[in-house]
Amino acid sequence: MPQSLFLLSTVPQAFFLGYSPHLVKNATLIITVRTQTEAEKIRDEVGHLPWADINTWYLPHNNGLSAYLKIVSIRWKIIKLKTKKSHYDKIYIGSYVNLIHLSVLGEYEDRSKLFLLYDGLQMVVNNFDRKQKEVESVMQFPHFFGLLRFKRPRILSLTFVTPLPLNVGPMDSIQYISSSISLDSKIAKKNVIHFLGQPLPAFDIVSTNFYLESLEKIKKLYRGSKIIYFPHPREEESILQDIAIIFEVRKQNRVYEDYYMNLEEVPGKIISFYSSVLVNLFYFNSKSELISIYIPQKEIYNHKNKEHLAKIYNYFENISKEDFTLLKLSGS
Repeated sequence: MPQSLFLLSTVPQAFFLGYSPHLVKNATLIITVRTQTEAEKIRDEVGHLPWADINTWYLPHNNGLSAYLKIVSIRWKIIKLKTKKSHYDKIYIGSYVNLIHLSVLGEYEDRSKLFLLYDGLQMVVNNFDRKQKEVESVMQFPHFFGLLRFKRPRILSLTFVTPLPLNVGPMDSIQYISSSISLDSKIAKKNVIHFLGQPLPAFDIVSTNFYLESLEKIKKLYRGSKIIYFPHPREEESILQDIAIIFEVRKQNRVYEDYYMNLEEVPGKIISFYSSVLVNLFYFNSKSELISIYIPQKEIYNHKNKEHLAKIYNYFENISKEDFTLLKLSGS
């Protein structure tokens, strides 16, 4: 019988797990997504691992009646899971803020060791919050979840599965993972820069003007270099038209890390505001210089976003070194 349970909800979670096959041995996988397409992408990344069983739980798209029925269905799936298997030695979740992942932990945490899989910079924020005693790190559940008796976990102890150096709290621990992929044969082209886009204006984090002005400053700062812009899937087409005036825009249908690993020649620099890719490439011992653009507090909308980015930039400052730089543009 499988002794470990994995819950995944995004392609990046699956992508990094796919490069840590030693974690999976006759385990059960539950994929929690909204669409079949999302489920298929996750299976593409981890379907080759030695799973004992793979299940997909579909989440609601909206707040209508069908959404409530799906939540009821998921509650029933959790009950059946607990009835079928009352104990797992280890439970690995992909997201610390996914209500379904947390609900499953609530059923098993008293008898299982709990792990959080690497999913980029969100792990840095999760660790920061868990270390702050005045912060209740496990999110509150909606009222409807309470009516259906979803169990909200305490998560008194958590093991972070990560390639990144983290200073965790006294009750937590780290399980370091490293990639078996070698990039030593790659050649970095110094005059080529890849800029990784983020949907910051679309999510009302910064203004469109600030975003575009920052790109113009990068173009001026690295005059003479070939700069290629890789848009985030959630960036709006309207802003991409403006960006195409500044940089060449190149769209990809796969995660950037995968694209990077398959390049014969890699860019000399990779620049973004605070994309997880910047730290993800530590996992693969990137041959490129990694640069994060600092966003001044005055340019960030709302207090919550300011707090979130302060945690990330604080981490970047602590790891900043020759091949990883936190860049403050002129006027910032």
